[in-house]
Amino acid sequence: MKKGFERAHRNILVAFLNSLKPITAGGKVARYLKSRGIYKKTWNKARLREISNYHELSERLQAEFSETQLIESGLFNEKGNLRYFKHPLIFPFIDLEGKALTFQARAIDKETTPKELNLRGGIPIPFNLGAVKAPNPIVYLCEGAIDTLSLLEKGFHAVGIPGVGSFKREWVSYFKGKKIIIAFDADEAGDKGADFVLKMLRADGLDASRLQMPPGTDINAWFS
Repeated sequence: MKKGFERAHRNILVAFLNSLKPITAGGKVARYLKSRGIYKKTWNKARLREISNYHELSERLQAEFSETQLIESGLFNEKGNLRYFKHPLIFPFIDLEGKALTFQARAIDKETTPKELNLRGGIPIPFNLGAVKAPNPIVYLCEGAIDTLSLLEKGFHAVGIPGVGSFKREWVSYFKGKKIIIAFDADEAGDKGADFVLKMLRADGLDASRLQMPPGTDINAWFS
């Protein structure tokens, strides 16, 4: 039963991502990314996607999968509606073999809360994990996809976690042989999260340090 559920979940995820289009130049998602200092070369490299036609996407998924399957996957809510009406920007989380394991959807207006929506089951890998495969010895560990993309835009190698307290012990092995610089927000939550991750990395003998930024600053704001 579990294997059948996991197979259906995977099929739905693949169908969803394959139905999405790359960011449309000049569209609202592109304008949002540009307002954050993130441009086409970077969003294409990270394989970002957008929901350009919410109703068409919803109908396509409903035609291929049952309502129960869509709700259990976390794509649809309990009322049977696709969840991402106000979250059109999609960040795929891609493993070291190039396969998308999940995604995060983000709102691009200032009013919508929460800003990000995740699938059920949590985030299995950091965002932009492929950065650890680069020969460069330094990898930045960021708080969120936007900060990660901001560093990619500037030519740095960076990965992101969905929240300062979300780093998992099994992720430590991804960073073996790297110098890790923690680039969490310069606030109380970021300080606490950075201390937690630093202790975990150093306990395994990794070279890790904290990037110091002005109080109240995050990476995206710092570079803007």
